[in-house]
Amino acid sequence: MELLGGMLGVILGAAVALGVLSLRGPLAVVVAILGAVLMVAALLAVLLADDFSRPFGMVYVLLGAVLAGVAALPRLRGAGRAADRWIAVGLGVVVVAGTLLVGLGADAVLGTVLPRDAKARASSELVTGLLVGAVSGVGWMGWRPRRVA
Repeated sequence: MELLGGMLGVILGAAVALGVLSLRGPLAVVVAILGAVLMVAALLAVLLADDFSRPFGMVYVLLGAVLAGVAALPRLRGAGRAADRWIAVGLGVVVVAGTLLVGLGADAVLGTVLPRDAKARASSELVTGLLVGAVSGVGWMGWRPRRVA
């Protein structure tokens, strides 16, 4: 079961990273704007939290921003204009948020199709697989040769 969760995570994490970072044109701009909205919403949720929760939430928001910057690196490498840089960072935010949401969805699906003990074993490796898949997808987008047109 651990192998099932790990393989599912790798496939889903890589699919999110490759899918989002492959976007071009107007669709990339729309998705990047969605990423900016997600980041602002997360920041507002933390700022409006109680005094006890705010420091913990801020750590997670900052960690998400760092991860989004890392996910944006493949596109930032080729970005010429300032607008292209913002699009790359917005897509990086969507990679992080998309990986989290896909992981939650996959965990819910595993909970409905597997018995409780098997689901727990599969879910334990799902997170690791998502991380490995997303990092592999971002790495592939950064490593692949550029086409010269």
